[in-house]
Amino acid sequence: CTCDQYGSLDVQCDIVSGQCPCKENFMGQRCDLCEENKYRDGFECPNCPSCYREVQKRVDRYRRDLNVLQNAISTLNSSQTLNSLREDKRLTNELDSLATNLNHLKTD
Repeated sequence: CTCDQYGSLDVQCDIVSGQCPCKENFMGQRCDLCEENKYRDGFECPNCPSCYREVQKRVDRYRRDLNVLQNAISTLNSSQTLNSLREDKRLTNELDSLATNLNHLKTD
């Protein structure tokens, strides 16, 4: 293991997962990252300044928007939707073929 000397409670990690035991406000497999709204300052992860709240509000809004988009994409990728799209394509091709045949009949 290469547990972070400042972020980890111990140099020994979990033998199965490889996860190091993290101190408060630290995270990551090696405990080398700060939790959200914290920043790395040498060997600690103090709270971000209060002015950062506006940034955090936007990040939270973007996460919610992204979640809505992911749900919409998931719905579009459902087999029922894909089958409907395939059927639409098949019908479009069939209509194109009929239109071509009608045009040939009109010119004959």
